Amino acid sequence: MTDKKLEQHFIDLAKKYSLAHRIDLIDDVFRYFAITPYLDYHKNHRKNTENYIQEGYHNDQHDYRVCMAAFEIGLASNLEHDKIREVVLAALFHDFHHNQKSVSTGDGVNIDVAKYQWMKATEEVDKIKPLDTYDLTKKEIDKIIILIGHTEYPRRPVVTKSIQSKILCDADIMGLYGLPVEDRMAQIYGLMLERYGRASSIYHNRKLFVAQQEQFITGHRWYTRHARLKALTLNYIQLHRDAVKALDRLPTKP
Repeated sequence: MTDKKLEQHFIDLAKKYSLAHRIDLIDDVFRYFAITPYLDYHKNHRKNTENYIQEGYHNDQHDYRVCMAAFEIGLASNLEHDKIREVVLAALFHDFHHNQKSVSTGDGVNIDVAKYQWMKATEEVDKIKPLDTYDLTKKEIDKIIILIGHTEYPRRPVVTKSIQSKILCDADIMGLYGLPVEDRMAQIYGLMLERYGRASSIYHNRKLFVAQQEQFITGHRWYTRHARLKALTLNYIQLHRDAVKALDRLPTKP
């Protein structure tokens, strides 16, 4: 499939639903931008320690969903391909090696780790990348560090200064909303797992969590026109609310 046909294929898919749950296509996206070695690095250096929960929310699958959502929004926003490439790479590493404890430690810790991991990845990839890999400039590498920093939660006003930052931050949330209901419920459970740690704590705190999620989704701000329209068209808020409330129907005891 030629680059033009592949791009049209992605656009056609995005018109039907969010690309966020088509992570099976992520290899095509990275091949399209000639940056596959960075995806390979991510896959080969995933965090695998005793304290890391692959079933949690901030895991490899989250990174891939945000990549796909960023790619979709970038195309819809008519962003130049070089700038979409930067956003996609920032999406891949924005939560890399996340400690899954941002509620207790603050998100700044994870942002610092993600920036460090990105720089480490550029050094390692530079040693082994094939000749057909896109050669990132220092300016592009530094820009991706800045973009990663803009995903810190709560969002900072600086996000509104850059279309790339807006796209990335919208993709970070759209990566959850764009999922089928079963997957979305699993991801919400992953958020609870990160926050409360154990199944028993999840059951005891579920009503508080439901109330917090309701406050989040009703107060959430979309930065890009595409994300706003997508949220309205696919009724993201109601879908998310239904999935969250389903957790409130869990038995009182595990």
